[in-house]
Order: sequence, then C-alpha cells, then structure tokens
Amino acid sequence: MRGVGQSHHNFSTSQLGLVLSMEINPKTFMGEPCKHGHGRLRYKSGGDCVECVRQYDKDHAEDKRQYGKQWHKDNAEYDHQYRKDHAEENLRKSAKIDNNFEGIYADT
Repeated sequence: MRGVGQSHHNFSTSQLGLVLSMEINPKTFMGEPCKHGHGRLRYKSGGDCVECVRQYDKDHAEDKRQYGKQWHKDNAEYDHQYRKDHAEENLRKSAKIDNNFEGIYADT
C-alpha cells in the first residue's frame, strides 16, 4: 500500500522534474543545474537556462531595438507593402477577436 504523497509511477528525478514542469509551463523542464548558478529550469526547445536567456535579453534589449529600427529604415518599402498586403487579413483577425470578447462580456 502506498503512503500519503507516494505515486504508483516510478519516475527518475529528471523525469519527475519534466512531468511537474509540464503541469506548470509546457515550454520548460527541470534539467541539470545551470553552470552560472541559476538553478535547473530550462527551455525544452534548446535546453537553455531560463534565467540565462532572461538576462541575455535584458542585457541586449537596446541592441535589439536599434537593429529593429535600422531594419525598418532599410526595408521601409517592403515593410509598407507587406502591411498593406496583409491589412485585410489583420482586420478579419481583429474582428474575430472582438466578436469573441463581445460574447464573453455580453452578460455583464
């Protein structure tokens, strides 16, 4: 007979971490400890430490903004045409979203 809190599954520690993290966030899992001391939470897609990725994004936010500005400047004609070509599709998508919200808040 199993005791309180015991499972009939025989998971290893890493498998248990994966199962538990899937219940919390399907994009992450508990893996090996980070070499920078951040813990064990990692992204499934590449195995990167979640905290390392957050720190990198924070440290390089200004570079990304500058790159985006420069790209839009260098590709202004393409960007304008793309937005024009996809405007109708985007309007349909936003109308669909608006209709869904109207149904949600209709009773209030």
